[in-house]
Formats: sequence, structure tokens, C-alpha cells
Amino acid sequence: MKSILGLFILGFILKTIGLTRTKSINGEYSGFLEFHDDHIIIDQEKFKIDEIKSIEISNNDYYGKRNPLSGFDSSLSNGINNQIMLRLNSGITKSCNFELYNEYDMEKVEEELFCYYAKEKIDFFELVKILKIKSKSEIEEFRNKISLLK
Repeated sequence: MKSILGLFILGFILKTIGLTRTKSINGEYSGFLEFHDDHIIIDQEKFKIDEIKSIEISNNDYYGKRNPLSGFDSSLSNGINNQIMLRLNSGITKSCNFELYNEYDMEKVEEELFCYYAKEKIDFFELVKILKIKSKSEIEEFRNKISLLK
């Protein structure tokens, strides 16, 4: 009985330690992801918007996001499980992962995303997903706002 109680306490301590640590990064960062009205830069490689057929962005991870299914490992994310995929007119697909520090950091490039939408590089519902607009009323309000900009 004492050994079972000891294992329970040990497991509780390990899980508690994991609650306060972010997951370690296996590898290294290289380059930056930059959004501009007329181009996107991925690790010093420039892609003009006119050369891009479509843009897809997955931005569901951010630094410190809780992962309750982590077991005894770190239960806080390092924020690097985000991806941008550019489908070029030439048929080539360029993708890379990127880090988000805060959940709503993509709002900082909202103006550039609007430009990409206006040039039909991002679908409306993709834009809604990227900017994390969820309720029907917010989506309608956003649709009205963006139609004025187009």
C-alpha cells in the first residue's frame, strides 16, 4: 500500500512539474516569416503575391497553450506547430512551420491578410479561421467590414 501511495505521489509531482514547463524544441529556428502587401518572405526567400495561387495558414498553436493529454511530459506548448503553405502558379508548393507567441498574433498582420483576400489568394472562410472569428454575428460583421475594403 505504501509503494502504491509513493508511486501516486511521484506521479503527481512529475505531472505538476510538467504543468509549468513548455515543451522543448528539438532543432533550431532559422529565418523569419514576414507578411507584406505585395509579397511574403519565408526565410529570406521572397514570394510576390502575383506568383502565388493560394495561401493556407494553420495557426492553432501558441507559446504556453495547455495540452492536457501530455502525460508526464511538459503540458505547455512551445508554439511552433503552425504552418503556412503557399501554392505557387508554377505548381510548386512552399510550406514552413512558424512560431506564435500569443494566440491572436495573426491579428497583427490583418491588413496584409486583407490584401491577400482582395487579390483572391485567401478564401473568406480561411481568413475567418486565421483571425479566429467564431460566432455567426462576428462573421457577418467581419463580412460587412471586409466588403467595404474590397
